[in-house]
Amino acid sequence: MAVIKKHLTTIVLFALLLVLAVWSLFVGVLDVELSGLLQGNREHLEVFLISRLPRLLAILCTGIGMSVAGLIMQQLCMNKFVSPTTGATISSAQFGILLALLFMPNSTL
Repeated sequence: MAVIKKHLTTIVLFALLLVLAVWSLFVGVLDVELSGLLQGNREHLEVFLISRLPRLLAILCTGIGMSVAGLIMQQLCMNKFVSPTTGATISSAQFGILLALLFMPNSTL
């Protein structure tokens, strides 16, 4: 029974992720509608492909990366309560940004 409940929870959370991901593609300063995309409206397509889709992919990749980092930290420390933030991963990322700004001063954050 517990295994079925666990799988059901995973399916529900995945469905919720998909719904919210699709919804986030149409949320922003400029209105992008599905009908405009399907009709080939150039402005809607540009906003969708230049802004909305890369934003969603960056958010998903960041979430996946943080979850994998958390799993690795838990396995290395043999502690199920450790997370990337408690394991100084955030500090390492800040140090990497500092090094990048020092060696490439013309670049932006």
